[in-house]
Amino acid sequence: MKVMEIILSGDDDILSKTGWFDLPSLDKDSQPTTTGSTDKTGTALANYKSSANAVNPNDIKKYLLSKGFDNNQAAGWLVNIKWESGFKPGAYVKSDAGQGQSGGFFGFHDKVNGNGLFTQMVNATGGGNKWQTDWQGQLDFAMRDSRGAEYKRTKFSSPGEAASWWVTHYEKPANTSQQAAIRAKSASQYA
Repeated sequence: MKVMEIILSGDDDILSKTGWFDLPSLDKDSQPTTTGSTDKTGTALANYKSSANAVNPNDIKKYLLSKGFDNNQAAGWLVNIKWESGFKPGAYVKSDAGQGQSGGFFGFHDKVNGNGLFTQMVNATGGGNKWQTDWQGQLDFAMRDSRGAEYKRTKFSSPGEAASWWVTHYEKPANTSQQAAIRAKSASQYA
């Protein structure tokens, strides 16, 4: 199914239309087909279907706290995971807003040529389709990124400040300031 991504302002005025993109399938069974790119083992990367299985946010929070995150940091990541993937580690988009494929908790992106964070995350979680269920591996991958490490070192005064930082420094959507404000507002529910 093709849909048009429309960015709305706070008063529901259309700010921009970013183009048509494929809405990912939410089939439970993910049967990949190859794209021509390969993972670290030489196995062909795949065009996956999104996995519909979501992870309980409380389980994610427990994991983040066990890794040394404080409540504000955990809440900041949780609200971003909610917005990027709906807590579905197997979320997948074949072509995200004209870029390459993306997937996982944070919508890790590849460039059109198949080289980027998505491929790196797939490799970090063992290659193949393991990434779709290895949510802890995805979080560990994000923590190892220089921005993830900086986020973990930063002490935020609120969940909203943490959420806004992650949107601004990591996610960087086309409408960064608006998304930062929206996510900051709802971050406290995960504190």
